[in-house]
Amino acid sequence: MRSVELAEIKKRATIISAVTVESLQENLKALHGRNAEKGSLRSGGTVKESASIARREIKSYFNQLEHFVRSRPAGQPGFDAEIIDAVADSTRLLISSINEGLANTATLVGNPDLVRAIEHEVSGELSTSQETFRSNIRAYWASRSSVSSLSGIDKILIGIEVFCLAAACVTIGMWIKDPQGPYEPYLALFGVGGTLIEIYRRVANRQVP
Repeated sequence: MRSVELAEIKKRATIISAVTVESLQENLKALHGRNAEKGSLRSGGTVKESASIARREIKSYFNQLEHFVRSRPAGQPGFDAEIIDAVADSTRLLISSINEGLANTATLVGNPDLVRAIEHEVSGELSTSQETFRSNIRAYWASRSSVSSLSGIDKILIGIEVFCLAAACVTIGMWIKDPQGPYEPYLALFGVGGTLIEIYRRVANRQVP
């Protein structure tokens, strides 16, 4: 099951990477065209805007990956590291395309030093986005695991609450039809049942680290 999930994530990462690369190339081409028309193609502004496009595409890539991973069944401890390995090829393809785009920008600008000056921004965005992606899916699965571990108790408590509510409604209906009947003790019992459940929940929540 785990290998199947990794294969699906790797397949989707390949698709997301290809779409992101296409978007990167189109945006860089549009930028170069706009700045050429304005006569500012060989300026530092072209380099800065190219870096902004690269950072934006990196964020988009990892955001789409995270969205897809969250749609899959809950993971297990250490699964986040395996996912990073599974999407490594797709990530390398994206970074390779970004480097090519920046190299092309350097050629058009005619000053490679300007491009080298912003390379650390792009590499920093890659490291930050990758770590954010990994931390987010780790936290997401931890929360899913916590909910799953309490789901059995929660179902029992909800079942008791539903029973008390239904029984109280039936008792009230009977009381309306027969105002002289001894229904108050039963209503009080059902009310106490709901109160005890709420007390249990509050105590249990305080014990959670």
